[in-house]
Amino acid sequence: MSFILDNLIAEKKAVPMIVVMDNGNATAKDMPAQPAATSGRNMSRMAETLEQVYIKEIIPNIDLSYRTIQKKESRAMAGLSRGGMQTMLIGLNHLELFSYYGFFSGAIMGGIMDDSRKKLEALGIKSVSYISQGTLHEWHTWRRDLNEFAPLLFK
Repeated sequence: MSFILDNLIAEKKAVPMIVVMDNGNATAKDMPAQPAATSGRNMSRMAETLEQVYIKEIIPNIDLSYRTIQKKESRAMAGLSRGGMQTMLIGLNHLELFSYYGFFSGAIMGGIMDDSRKKLEALGIKSVSYISQGTLHEWHTWRRDLNEFAPLLFK
């Protein structure tokens, strides 16, 4: 990730940005620690807990620790695989916080993405899609996704 962004910034294809990478695992204080969630119900519960971690801990702590621009036009959220699904659930619940969303091969459950572009359009979100030719659900795909996504941010 750092090499891709450094190169894009050096080539003036992307603007400098602060990137925060969370591991996407969260367990509520009153729940026992669980292995990575695999069922839809567990993933939804984890996403709800993670949402609170983002809103009450991660974003406020980053804003306190770094010189950030604390407005939605200066924030993006993206994730790959399960993180793409978490981005969808958390980010789209907080349109007041983020202006850019990246769903990189996002885990899809229960029809969340049915007519996805129509849903995004209804929320006033312009969407762009990218298909990584010749790759699957793998790091090569996600590197390409980041390379395509980062130049679109904060314009």
